[in-house]
Amino acid sequence: MRGSKPSDVLSTFNEVEEIIKELGTNPESALFHELTANIKAKISHLKLFEEHSLETADIIGYNLKLVGGSFTSGEPNSTRFLELRLTPLWVRWKASNGVYSIAIVYRDEKNKILKLLEKFEEKVIEILRRI
Repeated sequence: MRGSKPSDVLSTFNEVEEIIKELGTNPESALFHELTANIKAKISHLKLFEEHSLETADIIGYNLKLVGGSFTSGEPNSTRFLELRLTPLWVRWKASNGVYSIAIVYRDEKNKILKLLEKFEEKVIEILRRI
């Protein structure tokens, strides 16, 4: 299911689940559910990225700075996994507000996925404020 608003995705999810039930399949028996999201956001300051650098000047003449990255919880091949990946969109790099692509993969039990989806935008904003 695709949608630009979490409430639309949630509504469509419920409709699809009802159709699946009518066809005789039990969606509750699924091993896991997965939510994926791709977002573009203007972010003015990422303090966490400023503090991480890799000392490599002795090897290549430059020290490297973390610019984008992934935050994860769980193992990528498990039924409970969360990844939030930030990637700068380079065409806007010199602007005062950097534009980032944010990719989210969240795999867990249905009730946890739905709970996140209910307040998705607010929770993503709250997480970004901590980075």
